[in-house]
Amino acid sequence: MEEIILDTDFVKITYDTEAKLLIQRWKRIVTSEEYRKAFQVSLEAVSKYNIPLFLSDTSKEGVISPEDRKWLEEVIIPKAVKNGLKYSATIMDKDLYKKYYLSKLKNASEESGMRFRIFDNYDEGLKWLLSQEI
Repeated sequence: MEEIILDTDFVKITYDTEAKLLIQRWKRIVTSEEYRKAFQVSLEAVSKYNIPLFLSDTSKEGVISPEDRKWLEEVIIPKAVKNGLKYSATIMDKDLYKKYYLSKLKNASEESGMRFRIFDNYDEGLKWLLSQEI
């Protein structure tokens, strides 16, 4: 069963209760405030439901500032891991800045104890997450 956590003009966050999967789909280029709000809401959901799987489709998200990336790495990721997040899959477009941003997030995630993979296809990312033993 899918539960809608947040649905705005910039992001839709849903929770698949059967798969124990939180899905974050960006709808457009976001501001710093919107970016942080979405991740704060996602962290609250991970904490509330002890969600081990996270899928983020960043293909429409746009470029994220270094400050926001560092905030995600230093604040959100460690708290999410502490609250049960174990696996994260991110869907990206071919933007070089996005590739750099996601490689930094991958390193920070793995240092915190979470497995993090980057995909260019939503279905492949979902398949990988659902194949994990949780």
